Amino acid sequence: MILHCFCLFFLPPSYIYRTLAEGFLRGKLEKCQTPLMDGEQMNVLRRSAADKYRKQYNLLISEEIIKCRASLGMSQTAFANYLKVGEESIKRWETYFVQDVVQDDHIRLKCNEA
Repeated sequence: MILHCFCLFFLPPSYIYRTLAEGFLRGKLEKCQTPLMDGEQMNVLRRSAADKYRKQYNLLISEEIIKCRASLGMSQTAFANYLKVGEESIKRWETYFVQDVVQDDHIRLKCNEA
């Protein structure tokens, strides 16, 4: 459940957008200290935003990276070794960090190669 802040109802939309954007970064609004989201909701938002960006720029979304790794029957560690990247990179790409185009091409090549 997302908690709503009543202090925003009477403010101009541009201010609300800026306030919410800044609040998302801190997890609450300064004026009333209302929490905007819990940790799980924040992670869902981050992943959704990252995947929307990935789709816009024709990059593999996190679910596609997970499916690629699963189709090869590899753990994150084994997949990282296979791609010659750090294990943390795989964890990041499968959650809400966006890989760059070179990394994306590399993942696609290695997944199609197998």
